[in-house]
Amino acid sequence: MKAVEEVAATVGVTAAAAAVGVSPATVYRRRKPPVHGPRPPRPTPARALSPEEVDRALGILHDPRFVDFAPRTIVAVLLDEGDYIASVSTLYRLLEKYGEIKERRKQLRHERYAAPQLHADAPNRPFGEWREVFPHATCVVALVDRLVHRAQVVAIEGESFRLKEAKERETLRAKRRREKASGG
Repeated sequence: MKAVEEVAATVGVTAAAAAVGVSPATVYRRRKPPVHGPRPPRPTPARALSPEEVDRALGILHDPRFVDFAPRTIVAVLLDEGDYIASVSTLYRLLEKYGEIKERRKQLRHERYAAPQLHADAPNRPFGEWREVFPHATCVVALVDRLVHRAQVVAIEGESFRLKEAKERETLRAKRRREKASGG
Protein backbone atom coordinates (compact mmCIF):
# COMPACT_ATOMS: atom_id res chain seq x y z
CA MET A 1 0.00 0.00 0.00
CA LYS A 2 2.96 2.33 0.49
CA ALA A 3 3.72 2.10 -3.22
CA VAL A 4 0.13 3.03 -4.08
CA GLU A 5 0.27 6.04 -1.74
CA GLU A 6 3.55 7.24 -3.27
CA VAL A 7 2.32 6.93 -6.86
CA ALA A 8 -1.21 8.24 -6.00
CA ALA A 9 0.23 11.71 -5.41
CA THR A 10 1.20 11.99 -9.09
CA VAL A 11 -1.25 9.80 -11.07
CA GLY A 12 -4.25 9.66 -8.72
CA VAL A 13 -5.65 7.01 -6.41
CA THR A 14 -7.75 5.23 -9.05
CA ALA A 15 -4.88 4.75 -11.50
CA ALA A 16 -2.42 3.74 -8.76
CA ALA A 17 -4.87 1.22 -7.28
CA ALA A 18 -5.63 -0.24 -10.72
CA ALA A 19 -1.88 -0.65 -11.42
CA VAL A 20 -1.46 -2.72 -8.24
CA GLY A 21 -4.76 -4.56 -8.71
CA VAL A 22 -6.74 -3.32 -5.69
CA SER A 23 -9.91 -1.34 -5.40
CA PRO A 24 -9.64 2.41 -4.74
CA ALA A 25 -12.02 1.89 -1.82
CA THR A 26 -9.41 -0.33 -0.17
CA VAL A 27 -6.84 2.47 -0.41
CA TYR A 28 -9.21 4.99 1.15
CA ARG A 29 -10.18 2.53 3.90
CA ARG A 30 -6.54 1.90 4.82
CA ARG A 31 -5.87 5.64 5.07
CA LYS A 32 -8.48 6.03 7.82
CA PRO A 33 -8.16 3.44 10.60
CA PRO A 34 -11.39 2.06 12.09
CA VAL A 35 -12.79 3.71 15.20
CA HIS A 36 -13.74 1.24 17.90
CA GLY A 37 -16.27 1.87 20.64
CA PRO A 38 -19.57 3.71 20.69
CA ARG A 39 -20.25 6.34 18.10
CA PRO A 40 -20.07 9.94 19.24
CA PRO A 41 -23.46 11.56 19.81
CA ARG A 42 -24.99 13.17 16.77
CA PRO A 43 -24.85 16.96 16.94
CA THR A 44 -28.16 18.77 17.29
CA PRO A 45 -29.18 20.34 13.96
CA ALA A 46 -29.13 24.15 13.86
CA ARG A 47 -32.81 24.28 12.87
CA ALA A 48 -34.01 21.85 15.57
CA LEU A 49 -37.04 22.87 17.60
CA SER A 50 -36.31 24.56 20.90
CA PRO A 51 -37.82 23.02 24.06
CA GLU A 52 -40.52 25.74 24.05
CA GLU A 53 -41.41 24.93 20.42
CA VAL A 54 -41.53 21.20 21.25
CA ASP A 55 -43.91 21.92 24.16
CA ARG A 56 -46.10 24.08 21.91
CA ALA A 57 -46.20 21.38 19.19
CA LEU A 58 -47.09 18.65 21.70
CA GLY A 59 -49.74 20.93 23.18
CA ILE A 60 -51.32 21.37 19.76
CA LEU A 61 -51.09 17.63 19.04
CA HIS A 62 -52.84 16.93 22.38
CA ASP A 63 -55.44 19.65 21.90
CA PRO A 64 -58.93 18.04 21.92
CA ARG A 65 -59.59 19.77 18.62
CA PHE A 66 -56.75 17.86 16.90
CA VAL A 67 -56.47 14.68 18.92
CA ASP A 68 -58.14 12.52 16.26
CA PHE A 69 -56.29 14.00 13.28
CA ALA A 70 -53.09 12.94 11.58
CA PRO A 71 -50.18 15.41 11.68
CA ARG A 72 -50.62 16.11 7.96
CA THR A 73 -54.19 17.29 8.59
CA ILE A 74 -53.16 19.34 11.64
CA VAL A 75 -50.46 21.17 9.64
CA ALA A 76 -52.94 21.85 6.82
CA VAL A 77 -55.60 23.24 9.20
CA LEU A 78 -53.06 25.43 11.01
CA LEU A 79 -51.71 26.74 7.70
CA ASP A 80 -55.26 27.67 6.67
CA GLU A 81 -55.52 29.60 9.94
CA GLY A 82 -52.18 31.33 9.26
CA ASP A 83 -50.14 29.42 11.86
CA TYR A 84 -47.16 27.08 11.41
CA ILE A 85 -45.62 25.01 14.18
CA ALA A 86 -43.46 22.39 12.45
CA SER A 87 -43.31 20.15 9.41
CA VAL A 88 -45.36 16.98 9.15
CA SER A 89 -42.27 14.79 9.51
CA THR A 90 -41.18 16.72 12.63
CA LEU A 91 -44.58 16.16 14.22
CA TYR A 92 -44.33 12.45 13.46
CA ARG A 93 -40.82 12.37 14.98
CA LEU A 94 -42.14 14.04 18.13
CA LEU A 95 -44.99 11.55 18.43
CA GLU A 96 -42.55 8.68 17.88
CA LYS A 97 -40.11 10.07 20.48
CA TYR A 98 -42.81 10.19 23.16
CA GLY A 99 -44.33 6.83 22.21
CA GLU A 100 -47.61 8.24 20.96
CA ILE A 101 -47.68 6.71 17.48
CA LYS A 102 -49.78 3.60 17.24
CA GLU A 103 -52.74 2.28 15.35
CA ARG A 104 -55.73 3.71 17.16
CA ARG A 105 -58.36 1.69 15.35
CA LYS A 106 -59.24 -1.73 16.61
CA GLN A 107 -57.63 -4.26 14.34
CA LEU A 108 -58.92 -7.71 13.56
CA ARG A 109 -56.59 -10.19 15.18
CA HIS A 110 -56.23 -13.56 13.56
CA GLU A 111 -55.89 -16.57 15.78
CA ARG A 112 -52.56 -18.27 15.77
CA TYR A 113 -52.30 -21.24 13.47
CA ALA A 114 -52.45 -24.47 15.40
CA ALA A 115 -50.93 -27.57 13.86
CA PRO A 116 -53.57 -30.23 13.25
CA GLN A 117 -53.48 -33.07 15.73
CA LEU A 118 -54.74 -36.61 15.52
CA HIS A 119 -57.12 -37.54 18.29
CA ALA A 120 -57.77 -41.24 18.75
CA ASP A 121 -61.05 -41.62 20.62
CA ALA A 122 -61.58 -45.35 20.11
CA PRO A 123 -58.45 -47.11 21.35
CA ASN A 124 -57.81 -50.82 20.95
CA ARG A 125 -60.04 -51.16 17.94
CA PRO A 126 -59.19 -54.37 16.12
CA PHE A 127 -57.21 -53.87 12.94
CA GLY A 128 -59.97 -55.52 10.91
CA GLU A 129 -62.43 -52.75 11.87
CA TRP A 130 -60.15 -49.92 10.77
CA ARG A 131 -61.88 -49.90 7.38
CA GLU A 132 -65.06 -48.68 9.09
CA VAL A 133 -63.23 -45.64 10.42
CA PHE A 134 -60.88 -45.19 7.45
CA PRO A 135 -62.63 -46.20 4.21
CA HIS A 136 -59.50 -46.21 2.03
CA ALA A 137 -56.36 -48.25 2.53
CA THR A 138 -54.22 -45.29 1.47
CA CYS A 139 -55.73 -43.30 4.32
CA VAL A 140 -54.63 -45.98 6.79
CA VAL A 141 -51.13 -46.07 5.32
CA ALA A 142 -50.82 -42.27 5.58
CA LEU A 143 -52.11 -42.34 9.16
CA VAL A 144 -49.66 -45.02 10.25
CA ASP A 145 -46.85 -43.15 8.52
CA ARG A 146 -47.64 -39.99 10.47
CA LEU A 147 -48.07 -41.85 13.73
CA VAL A 148 -44.75 -43.62 13.40
CA HIS A 149 -42.95 -40.39 12.43
CA ARG A 150 -43.40 -38.84 15.87
CA ALA A 151 -44.50 -41.87 17.79
CA GLN A 152 -43.81 -42.84 21.35
CA VAL A 153 -43.38 -46.52 21.98
CA VAL A 154 -45.47 -47.78 24.85
CA ALA A 155 -44.52 -51.17 26.24
CA ILE A 156 -47.63 -53.17 27.16
CA GLU A 157 -47.43 -56.09 29.51
CA GLY A 158 -49.40 -59.18 28.58
CA GLU A 159 -50.90 -60.45 25.34
CA SER A 160 -51.51 -58.10 22.43
CA PHE A 161 -55.14 -57.26 21.73
CA ARG A 162 -54.69 -57.83 18.00
CA LEU A 163 -52.92 -61.14 18.59
CA LYS A 164 -55.74 -62.26 20.89
CA GLU A 165 -58.37 -61.38 18.28
CA ALA A 166 -56.37 -63.05 15.51
CA LYS A 167 -56.23 -66.28 17.56
CA GLU A 168 -59.99 -66.10 18.22
CA ARG A 169 -60.69 -65.61 14.48
CA GLU A 170 -58.41 -68.52 13.62
CA THR A 171 -60.12 -70.85 16.09
CA LEU A 172 -63.53 -69.76 14.72
CA ARG A 173 -62.39 -70.47 11.13
CA ALA A 174 -60.99 -73.85 12.14
CA LYS A 175 -64.26 -74.68 13.87
CA ARG A 176 -66.26 -73.75 10.72
CA ARG A 177 -63.95 -75.86 8.53
CA ARG A 178 -64.44 -78.87 10.79
CA GLU A 179 -68.20 -78.39 10.70
CA LYS A 180 -68.13 -78.16 6.88
CA ALA A 181 -65.91 -81.19 6.63
CA SER A 182 -68.16 -83.24 8.93
CA GLY A 183 -71.14 -82.25 6.79
CA GLY A 184 -73.06 -80.36 9.31
